[in-house]
Amino acid sequence: MKFDDVLTITFKNLAYRRLKSWLTIIGIVIGIASVVGLISFGGGIQEVILSQLGALGSENIIISPGGSSRVIGRSMDPHGIGEAQFTMTAGKSTLTLKDVQAISKLPKVEAVGYTVQEEFEITYRGEVAGVTTTFVDPDAFKALEDPKVIDGRLLSKSDQFVALLGYKAAHEFFTNELHVGDVFNIEGSNVRVIGILEEEGGGFVTIDNYIFINLNVVKKFVPEFDDTFDVIEVKAKTVDDVPALVESITKTLRRLHKTKEDDFQVFTYASIMETVLSITGLFTSFLAGIAAISLLVGAVGIANSMFTSVYERTREIGIMKAVGAKSNDILLLFITEAGIMSLIGGLVGISLGLLIANGLAFVINAGVITDMPSGVQIAISITTELIVLALSFSVGIGVISGLLPARKAAKLDPIEAIWYE
Repeated sequence: MKFDDVLTITFKNLAYRRLKSWLTIIGIVIGIASVVGLISFGGGIQEVILSQLGALGSENIIISPGGSSRVIGRSMDPHGIGEAQFTMTAGKSTLTLKDVQAISKLPKVEAVGYTVQEEFEITYRGEVAGVTTTFVDPDAFKALEDPKVIDGRLLSKSDQFVALLGYKAAHEFFTNELHVGDVFNIEGSNVRVIGILEEEGGGFVTIDNYIFINLNVVKKFVPEFDDTFDVIEVKAKTVDDVPALVESITKTLRRLHKTKEDDFQVFTYASIMETVLSITGLFTSFLAGIAAISLLVGAVGIANSMFTSVYERTREIGIMKAVGAKSNDILLLFITEAGIMSLIGGLVGISLGLLIANGLAFVINAGVITDMPSGVQIAISITTELIVLALSFSVGIGVISGLLPARKAAKLDPIEAIWYE
């Protein structure tokens, strides 16, 4: 029997049993759509995280106290990863100017900065808003962050009661927008706006929500300041220098602090990225694994349909074998039928999965489910490998499911099959 004849018979049989065939195919469609949709959407989320973390600077290293700090409501780091605020009340910072000076002398160091962060209630024209205020060394801030202003200027060493505002802090926190020259109040002290930063966007990792003030006046606003810092940020000369510099920093701080256990933590954006991606990857794989269970249900459906087809077509199989069809021809016929049903299910499932993933991304980007931060857009991740793998898995599981019924059909005795009722 020629393969063309096999295909003709297969499609005629599928058309004849169209309702039963489509009910069988739906099981594969649901499974493939779920897996493809989840993996492509999860890949889109990972791309967003990668782009956000990459914007922070791969050469930068963050050093924070090992214990919790005295600061109430400070962000994780100067960039405010996730814009989440943390309450830290116990313990005390262990990072000092001596540490900064020692780190600055290490080889492969491009720049070193240190910050103190506080959550203040800012008063402007009768309105009050809680804003994270970061006290920075102006020169280090310029070297580490490469900030750009859209109005006014950056902080200088001689500045005191003036502030540099992030874009959102200037334009969104109060009913009346803040402009260069405007004055607001922090802890009873008037502060004049000296400059407004260009919008960074990026949502998850942004300094748009921050106010920056010269570190030389920190005691005016934080009387309990004890010459320790919440964060030390180090910029390596190149990305390749980061691992060696992390090791040097760790050894230096251990020597200076003379403690049995490290009272500090050293982070790189590469390590943060690796941790976040491993978590999101594990979560996506877990959901895809659950969705794949429906593929097993689809496989059972195909096997059931093929067994039913064998019983329904027993006399037909007997006649075919009586007129010259070989056992291998019958085997090929049923395997082809199972494979084509799986192929159709896979193609429809892939299309449906991508449609669902795109729809979910559109809904989230439009803010229907949750408000996305400014500048963040989720685009689903579609790869050739994903499409090929999904289609291969779909056809493979269909062929395997149809193999046992096909063997049963191929082994039928033609005489008994013709007389089967």
